[in-house]
Amino acid sequence: MKTAYFILGMHRSGTSAIGGVLNLMGLEFGSDLMEAKEDNPKGFFENNLVYKLNKKILEESNSSWDDYYFTIDDVLLDRKATYIKEAKKIINNEYRFSQKFAIKDPRICMLFPIWEEACLDLNINVKVILPYRNPLEVAQSLKTRNNFSYEKTLLLWSNHFLQAEYLTRNLDRVFISFDELLYKTEESLNILETFIDFKLNEEISKKIFDFLDTKIKNSNLRLENFTEETPLFIQKTIQILSKKSFHDHQEIDFIRNEFFYLLRLLHDTEIRNILASYPKLEEKLQSEHQKYLLEKEDCERRISEVYEVYTKSKSEISEYESIIEKIELEKSNLNNLHLESLDSLQEVKEHNSKLEEFIEVYKEEKEDFNTIIEELSIDLKKKKELLDEEEKKFNREVSRLQELLQEQKREFEEKNNSLEELANRDKIALREKIKQLQELLQEQKKEFEENNNSLEELANREKIALKEKNKLVDDIKTLGVLQNNTTSNLHNFYLLQQKYLNNQKIIRWMKFLIKPRNKRVLIKKFNQVPLNFIENFNEKEYLKANEDVQMAIINKRFDNALEHFIFFGFNEVKEGKRKILLNSAYYQGDGLDYYSFLENFYQDANLIFNIKKPDTPKEIEGKKHSKKSILITTNNSDKRYLTIKESGLFDYKYYIDSYKVGEEKDLIEHYLHEGEKNGNKPNELFDPIWY
Repeated sequence: MKTAYFILGMHRSGTSAIGGVLNLMGLEFGSDLMEAKEDNPKGFFENNLVYKLNKKILEESNSSWDDYYFTIDDVLLDRKATYIKEAKKIINNEYRFSQKFAIKDPRICMLFPIWEEACLDLNINVKVILPYRNPLEVAQSLKTRNNFSYEKTLLLWSNHFLQAEYLTRNLDRVFISFDELLYKTEESLNILETFIDFKLNEEISKKIFDFLDTKIKNSNLRLENFTEETPLFIQKTIQILSKKSFHDHQEIDFIRNEFFYLLRLLHDTEIRNILASYPKLEEKLQSEHQKYLLEKEDCERRISEVYEVYTKSKSEISEYESIIEKIELEKSNLNNLHLESLDSLQEVKEHNSKLEEFIEVYKEEKEDFNTIIEELSIDLKKKKELLDEEEKKFNREVSRLQELLQEQKREFEEKNNSLEELANRDKIALREKIKQLQELLQEQKKEFEENNNSLEELANREKIALKEKNKLVDDIKTLGVLQNNTTSNLHNFYLLQQKYLNNQKIIRWMKFLIKPRNKRVLIKKFNQVPLNFIENFNEKEYLKANEDVQMAIINKRFDNALEHFIFFGFNEVKEGKRKILLNSAYYQGDGLDYYSFLENFYQDANLIFNIKKPDTPKEIEGKKHSKKSILITTNNSDKRYLTIKESGLFDYKYYIDSYKVGEEKDLIEHYLHEGEKNGNKPNELFDPIWY
């Protein structure tokens, strides 16, 4: 599969040096290369066809290479497919027979998606090399070459670098420093050698070192050498270059968003369109003025011709008048001769007749000529008046346009001043917000570290508690606490084990064991739970699956999850109302399910602990009528009544002392019909309102 290597970097950033090195390493740049110039004597390594297409795209998008507002979105959608087609044609013609080739033009930093799509359509793999250089050095170089201001160059550099970085994130790419290419050449060559899969030999290495003359770089500034007056987004970008943290997309995106936000803030499209129309308006004015001058010149030429005719005619009239005078003189002479000689009278008459005819013709011609002269004078006068009116109208239009231009300039300056003030206020507010966010980040970081330490400490306490719980279970097995129901033995066991219990929650649980009012309930409930369930109880997963238990522990209704499981959870799990996760799934072995295991457990429990199985309904019915029983009910078929009584969780003494109910009443019946509605508790630990 063919591979195209795109060199994407700002002008004067070492792109030509990278191009020369890649050319010496065997990459093809095409046949029609741009000629070297005085400011780049070793060559640009740019293909003229690629350059012309990129220039054409920018020009048809009303932009150029030094337009720092331009993005790929400014390319007309209906023209994009045509540009991709032209790019494919160039690639096919210039690199048809090359397995690996390189394309270089700084304009591709902004137009990369067009060339990328062209390569993908041709099934060509795309890799990117991103040369970079200190933007302040680039600014000095462009000031010398193009007389650009530092501010314009920094905006151009930011636009090229940030767009090239963003548009190539999903591709295989490498960043090369111009300084390191010149002064740490071996390291840079190792990176390029690996990136393009090429093995350098001694001969090629020597040619590369000869090509990379340090004199091609006239300015040498450290990346850290910038003042506080440098724009904040430039400072942050330089820090990215200095640390080479090109993988920090979040920071780079923040810089890019801030850069384009400031551009949008300082760039009013309406004003830009007005300013863009000024050259066209001025061109139109120049065209109209040229047209006026041509018409004026034509009119003057025609006036001059008419005047020449008039002058010529006037001269001819003078000649005719002179002839007439001569004729009159001759006539007078003839008359004298007539008087002198009658013989010549007839001849004189004939001659006189001819003269009269000639005079008559002359008079007619003179009248016709005067008529023509008069018409020409009237037409000339009208045209002169028309020209004067056109000139006045044109001068008024020029004055109006000049006034409009001055007014728009004043509006632009006012808007520009307002935008600068707004930008300064937003910049101050943005810095304040960034400062607040940094402080909040520090606080959250500190809180996270404290929480992390607390979690580690809690995990250590849980490990200690688990060991103590296992030891407690072993001691219970060994001493047979549950086989002897006397309070003194429980108390002695607690005193014996207390010195081994460091976890305060386990100590509180042991204290609860020896409370006389809970002793009977605890022993009954403890004996109903398989000991293996307690040994393999997974407290963390139990709390994770049951959020209500977490809240009960937080509200100090229970000391730990095991306590809740013994009193309530085990029966709720058995009834399918609650989940339980144990450390081992022993009850699934040998084909036994959960309920058959419980049945086997109760059968084996009599041998291990001498535990009596729960009373059957008939046994419960017989106990209700015993003399010692104070529980009398009129609703013995009530399922809830039987369930509460069989559970052993109803604390009669607690209920009588807490709610002042007489012993002659059926306390469970009282709880079901009255106490539950009033929020009474059946024992000290159970809270029906919370459930």
